[in-house]
Amino acid sequence: MSESNQVKWRGVRPTSPESDPIPVKEMAGGTGFTLIQKGRIFNSARGVNTDFFSAALNPTNSPTTFRIYIATDVAGILSVRRTNTATAVTVTENLNAGANLNADAAYMFDILVTSSETINLRYNIATTIIYCLIVELRGGLA
Repeated sequence: MSESNQVKWRGVRPTSPESDPIPVKEMAGGTGFTLIQKGRIFNSARGVNTDFFSAALNPTNSPTTFRIYIATDVAGILSVRRTNTATAVTVTENLNAGANLNADAAYMFDILVTSSETINLRYNIATTIIYCLIVELRGGLA
């Protein structure tokens, strides 16, 4: 990597020992991301296959990434309910490869979303959501 690139880029992420590193450009604040809170649930019960949020979550930017952090009190399958806002068609996407999340364990998932979509979450069993936070990530790799 040339000396001028070393000044321009604050860090690098190596892809493998045989290849050149991929530059990672940091944004203002040093984290590389701006976080926009989209939804939060703390210690709240939800029924079987009911939407977590009363209103579906829509992105501020497009395309974007929604990061989901979640912990529940019982094992079950977490699903994203994605709705195309132009056609009103909703599809279900099981997270964690369709396998149960463990009770009292924390998980994180990234979901790609565009401006023509909204999302909501569901669980296949009645549960108390210990904590759920959904943030929109803005920024990242240059």
